[in-house]
Amino acid sequence: PQTEAYRVNTTTRKYLYGENRWEEYVLHRGKVITRNGNIVFQTKDKVRIFVYDLIWEQNNLLLGALVRSCGRLYLVLYNATAGRFILVKEMTAYRPWKLQLFDADGDGAIEVCLGVYKKSPLHPVEAKRLFLYTFTQGTLRPKWLGSRLAHPFTDFAFAAGTEGPSLFTIELDKNRRRRLSRYQWEAFGFTKRKDYPEILPLKAAFTYGYRPGDRQ
Repeated sequence: PQTEAYRVNTTTRKYLYGENRWEEYVLHRGKVITRNGNIVFQTKDKVRIFVYDLIWEQNNLLLGALVRSCGRLYLVLYNATAGRFILVKEMTAYRPWKLQLFDADGDGAIEVCLGVYKKSPLHPVEAKRLFLYTFTQGTLRPKWLGSRLAHPFTDFAFAAGTEGPSLFTIELDKNRRRRLSRYQWEAFGFTKRKDYPEILPLKAAFTYGYRPGDRQ
């Protein structure tokens, strides 16, 4: 039978397509991540995973996680294929709430896409913001630290499409009504491409895991 083109992710259960089949990743009790039932990542005592994401980068499975430990928040990058940590960075001051690993600008390199909650020099109030980082030679480097998009947003997700990578956001208009918007990267930042008249269900709009070659 034909394999499904997508699977719906949740906060604890995610799907990646590899070796001509779906692989299921599950977070157990904030401590252990399994792939098809086998452990691929496990934290130490007093460390809890509250957000995670995975992506294949060439032949390496890259795992990213936001973890809590002793009242502090950390970003962790882990090469699950090689079984080694490649980054552990404290992010407490940024109050991160979402993480996605994705080629956000279509250049072939994976970005670390972080949802943070903090003030900005150009918008000095606490709000949800999107920060993008590159990771090279063991160092996390800022690529785009957005003070804001067209409107305040409550959630975001990157997805592949026929026109290339897109950033989808749920935004609040001036009347505080929610709407779905789509952006794409252009040179030095994101340009809005479309506003949708209705808010699609969050799972359908944001959390599809697609097979390579399939498009929305």
